[in-house]
Amino acid sequence: MYNLSSDFIEIEITETVAINELNILKNVLNELRTYGFSISMDDFGTGYSSISCLRDMPIDILKLDKSFLGGIEHDERSRNIAKSIVSLAKSLDLVVIIEGVESKEQAELMKQFGCDLVQGFYFARPMPAKNFLDLL
Repeated sequence: MYNLSSDFIEIEITETVAINELNILKNVLNELRTYGFSISMDDFGTGYSSISCLRDMPIDILKLDKSFLGGIEHDERSRNIAKSIVSLAKSLDLVVIIEGVESKEQAELMKQFGCDLVQGFYFARPMPAKNFLDLL
């Protein structure tokens, strides 16, 4: 219908769904990957079994929840946790995105830790399509 390659389509699941429907979802996602779709896990860090999800789910992209940003500017423990999660994800060959960045310092720290992409209000707030085109 749209003649769009699956390479341009990313299927996004949340960590909560992954935890609750692991067996069914794992099979479905593996099938989708055989057709060339990328799979991302959103809101990583909000569930109870985060690390096991990384092991068990066939994902390509990990979107870290903004909760990992809490205190990273001032608290070494928070920085070490965020840095370790990014390092673990990178060792699994995942693209890592941090969501909810609200300051230059947060953005710079997460880039230093190895995040591939950063997103959040620091860069732009939600806007109408026309304003987005003007921004480009």
